[in-house]
Amino acid sequence: MNQICNYFIKKTKCQNLHWVWIGIAPITLPQLTMVEEILIARYHCRTILFKLKYTNKGVIKGQHAFKGNVVSFAQDHEHAIEILNELPLSLECLFDFITVHFVGNTHPPMEIVKSCKFLYVRKFVITIWLTWLKYKHTKYRCTTINIHGLNLLPNNNIPNPIMRSIFKSTNIELANAEH
Repeated sequence: MNQICNYFIKKTKCQNLHWVWIGIAPITLPQLTMVEEILIARYHCRTILFKLKYTNKGVIKGQHAFKGNVVSFAQDHEHAIEILNELPLSLECLFDFITVHFVGNTHPPMEIVKSCKFLYVRKFVITIWLTWLKYKHTKYRCTTINIHGLNLLPNNNIPNPIMRSIFKSTNIELANAEH
């Protein structure tokens, strides 16, 4: 039992030192999507690449599926300028931290792409989280909540910068590659 407790104490201290541990959050806070996490993070330690292959199982039945993987690349910490003190992150900065690639012979129609809930941003969720973090988390107390930036967020949709940056390729080898 002591080994388990020591493991969690060390893990918590390590995460706390690297500004990724937010502590115990109330259950009433809504679940964040990956994009929402990026928008409220004070420090970005990775870039995320979604590689998806679209398969249409039957046009008549309307069965659609995505198959793929997510790759996370570490950022260069030596050249990190500063920890962000004004949040949420600008939507235009999402290009630096998230990329979506559709590979294969067929590409999904836009209405199918818009069903990718993991890319959604919900303005009210970002507002709730930033408010809670600012008043309940010591490392967010000096953070300024950018009201103008909040107003530019979509209410419940994929942000336009992500939609504009979606890359499509017919490279079959890339579609079948594991990494």
